Amino acid sequence: MWLLKYFCLVLLFYGAKAQRRPAICKSPNGEKGTCVPFLECELFKKLLENGANKLSDKQKQFLRASECKQRKDGQFPMSCCGTATNFKD
Repeated sequence: MWLLKYFCLVLLFYGAKAQRRPAICKSPNGEKGTCVPFLECELFKKLLENGANKLSDKQKQFLRASECKQRKDGQFPMSCCGTATNFKD
């Protein structure tokens, strides 16, 4: 009986741990990235440090296309965060 309880606890632990791992996604550049909350992406934070009104149309389009999952709590969407700073058309 204790073996069954132990097995169930192990499954619960690994299931919860797997849910916290960011999903792998593909950025608009075709680069492999991770699906994270928008403001947790260093690349996007750096872009916004200069001011959202200073973004080019190409950069704005890239940010919109980076959405990988809509959040239910009404906050910023989940975005595919990579490392590339060259925003392709």
